[in-house]
Amino acid sequence: MVKKGIVSSIDSELKRARILLPETNTVTPAIPYTVGLAVHDTVLVAFTNPSMTDGAIFGNLTNDSDEDDSTPYTHNQIVPSDEWVISHNLGKHPAIAIVDSSGALVHGDIQYNNTDVVTITFNGAFAGKAYLN
Repeated sequence: MVKKGIVSSIDSELKRARILLPETNTVTPAIPYTVGLAVHDTVLVAFTNPSMTDGAIFGNLTNDSDEDDSTPYTHNQIVPSDEWVISHNLGKHPAIAIVDSSGALVHGDIQYNNTDVVTITFNGAFAGKAYLN
């Protein structure tokens, strides 16, 4: 699941941040990030479990010049495949977080075909979701 939150603290040495989730008024444990962050930035987090204690920060909406037009896209890959072709129509090369059907984060080879289509190749076939922003 993907949630929008606000960065409450950052450990730049470990590349982890704690996120305030406004809808529940709770702060997450430290979560890894790969995007540029500052305290008070609005970010997207892909959580890998229902308790929202594990996940990854994959989009910084504060640094997105099109923030008002930035709508996340979720791709549901129902049929297991080792290559996912995703038409997202976001008009940019989005940040991507991928999870398998159990919610575990997965890494793949990402090829941006153009600003509206991306192809992701994996070592093996599986079903899951890709969260794009």
